[in-house]
Amino acid sequence: REAARDAQLAAALATLARAARAAQGAAVPVLDEVEDALLGGAVELARAVLGRELQDAEHSARAALARVLEHPRRPRALTVRLHPRDLAALAAAGGVPADGDVVLVADPRLAPGDAVGEHPDGLLDACLAGTLARAAEALRDGTAR
Repeated sequence: REAARDAQLAAALATLARAARAAQGAAVPVLDEVEDALLGGAVELARAVLGRELQDAEHSARAALARVLEHPRRPRALTVRLHPRDLAALAAAGGVPADGDVVLVADPRLAPGDAVGEHPDGLLDACLAGTLARAAEALRDGTAR
């Protein structure tokens, strides 16, 4: 009797273990989908907030310029390309740097709120779309955790 009961218990435990593995296997894809949806929602929320912030031309222009000028590897001499609206807003607000090493140039190819710093060794990309894409990728890869 004891041997039969032990066999029944072992069979029941094996069935329970298989059921647990099956449930876990079914839950992982659902959890991955939920995580992807949450990350996508976070990025879309950031886009919406940024879109609202970009409506204030002076504020977005100052922020774009600051992202380039405050870059840790920024060289002294730099040409900063900005959207024409942003450059006009900076000029109207007196926000154009007096530093002769920084030259601001209107670039209609850029979106409002974007900036690109050019120097002899390369570029400093301060465009929001690229920043959001890098942030989303880091979240998906788990490197931002």
